[in-house]
Amino acid sequence: MKTTAPAIETDKNLPAHDEEFLAKLIEEPKVTAVLAGPRGTYWSPLIMAEQEENAEIKTEIGDDDLFVTVSGKLAVQCLRAGKGAWLEGPASEATMFLPAPEVMDALGLPASGLSRYSETGAQQDDLDRGMLNRALALYAWQENAKYCERCGGALELVLLGWAKTCPQCDRIVYPRTDPAMIVGVHDLEGRLLLANNANWEPTRYSLLAGYTEAGETVETTVWREIGEEVGIEPTTLATLQYLGSQVWPLPRSLMLGYRLKLELSAQEADQIIKVDQKELRDARFFTRQEYLDAVKSGEVTTPSQVSFAYNYITSWLSDEDLYLPWEEED
Repeated sequence: MKTTAPAIETDKNLPAHDEEFLAKLIEEPKVTAVLAGPRGTYWSPLIMAEQEENAEIKTEIGDDDLFVTVSGKLAVQCLRAGKGAWLEGPASEATMFLPAPEVMDALGLPASGLSRYSETGAQQDDLDRGMLNRALALYAWQENAKYCERCGGALELVLLGWAKTCPQCDRIVYPRTDPAMIVGVHDLEGRLLLANNANWEPTRYSLLAGYTEAGETVETTVWREIGEEVGIEPTTLATLQYLGSQVWPLPRSLMLGYRLKLELSAQEADQIIKVDQKELRDARFFTRQEYLDAVKSGEVTTPSQVSFAYNYITSWLSDEDLYLPWEEED
């Protein structure tokens, strides 16, 4: 679908909603919408149908596995209430992000249609997942950015959901993205270091990851995190390689993926690992067969299929180059 960005009107040098666009949108009987909710949830006709097998409701709201159809009036009401955003298209073909709780209540949609992105996001195709990523990130930002950090005034939604302004001090606030690194650490034998976070269920093992702090490069973050969590010092002889990135809208991260190859034998690598018991319950190297055996026995569960870690581990198991489906070109 060809996208047409609405125009931006200003009042007192502050951005505002495009009133001409909203006047057209409110007259539309059918508007396509992505319904995003709290804690990384979204509403899906397909998920609802699978849970309830309610074909009547599914037909009324649409037959897509992600998008629902709402009235332009409801879409504008949400924006006027400070929730939702334009995603793409002119008013006659617009796709909107709208808040799941409010729309579910207005349309009487069952809670059985709610699903967690981390559990079912992989079911969406790459284009729909990109739309869902934006909707989830915007929902989290709009819910959390309610007051001005400068003066404490209540913020107002503008730019069709893509910014907020403070009427008291004229400050403009935009959605924020937090960079974070995620890294696959290997020894000379090709084993992969996986960790179990203290806040996770005991069987969940994944790659090491962490947020970039003020004044850090992402590469610095890699070494700081693996030093803090498993005792690998920056003086360790190793090769660090950047692989790619992934949007992780839970709530607003951009994951930057790396591979770190230690110039250490299996024995040497095992000896330097010192697990930070405050953050991790366990961390250890796995051979491919050890990992497969652990998953088969239930000792280890895999990361979310929509995650960078899952794709990394899958590529490692098949001894192939890392495949990131969200980076495919059309």
